Amino acid sequence: PDVQVWPNSELTLFDSDAADAIDNASSGGGVDCRPFRDGVDIATIRHLLGTALPWAQGARGGNIVVGIIDEGVDGTTYPVIGGFARPDAGRQPGAAPTTSHGSMCAADVLIAAPAARLYDYPFLGVPRSGGAMQMFQTVLNQRAIDGTPQITNNSYGFIGVPPVADFPNHEVHDINHPFNRKVREVVAAGVACFFAAGNCGQNCPSGNCHSSGIGPGRSIHAANSLEEVVTVAAVNSRHERIGYSSQGPGMFHPQKPDLSSYSHIFANFGPGRPGGLDQPFDNGTSAATPVAAGVGAALLSAFPDLTPGQLKDVLMDTATDIGRTIGHDFDHGVGVINLAAAYRRLNTRGSLVS
Repeated sequence: PDVQVWPNSELTLFDSDAADAIDNASSGGGVDCRPFRDGVDIATIRHLLGTALPWAQGARGGNIVVGIIDEGVDGTTYPVIGGFARPDAGRQPGAAPTTSHGSMCAADVLIAAPAARLYDYPFLGVPRSGGAMQMFQTVLNQRAIDGTPQITNNSYGFIGVPPVADFPNHEVHDINHPFNRKVREVVAAGVACFFAAGNCGQNCPSGNCHSSGIGPGRSIHAANSLEEVVTVAAVNSRHERIGYSSQGPGMFHPQKPDLSSYSHIFANFGPGRPGGLDQPFDNGTSAATPVAAGVGAALLSAFPDLTPGQLKDVLMDTATDIGRTIGHDFDHGVGVINLAAAYRRLNTRGSLVS
């Protein structure tokens, strides 16, 4: 399948077992750090997620809209059908280049949900955008009109922790900060919010990270650590934790991250990709998060009545546990997201009760 054509009209059944797959990767764990292992293609990630059975039964993200709250998406390459920007903002929906961070997120959503559509909410680095608060309020406004978007992807966060003595009311420290309240309001309105755990894990943190925000207990903070959101860590295709992936406990809700998802994928960036060679592959928890959001979109297209809490529950209940201890750990959450297992659970039960 090629990322330049969305939605992808062809289903790929890899082998007789693929449609019923529960765990197609080694689950030995470990850490992938610099120099990182080679990235993999979209087909490999789809195989690991187990897309074949859900797709064959129509769960491909149709009728689901994912809001990309980021720096903007290229609407000529990816299916942007709306969004928001102030008239005088520095970027309008769909007007970003294919090399943008938001375009990467768009490509990664469509890995699991090729029939999903996108709203573009450009705010990162965009003058006069109104910031993330404005974008979340717009999500609420749109939700009241027609029930969309059903999901938001949020691949951003703080790279350090300001001193609480100097900044006691900063959103990193204040769970009742207006932005944190707004995120919780959006989830309560029925929108599942996926947030990146961050790239400040202790093994090989991003060079942008400040020492105050690196490692366990310090690197998942602000809205990314709210209990209501789905906080996503990063693994590679071998189920090794990628060493920059931020680690819990979360500063607001200790049991973070919630789960892990796949990164280091040739989806938007890489040889022959729409985003070209600006980087070797889609990377960071920034890429892992929209992969997870796409899984959510695929499930919602088959089970549209799921609440954000029910969606989060089934994703966590069916994740592939790869930690050294059974259950949740602060490196991986409960395990690696597994579309096949989540779909099977929902298809068997018909619905979940949270």
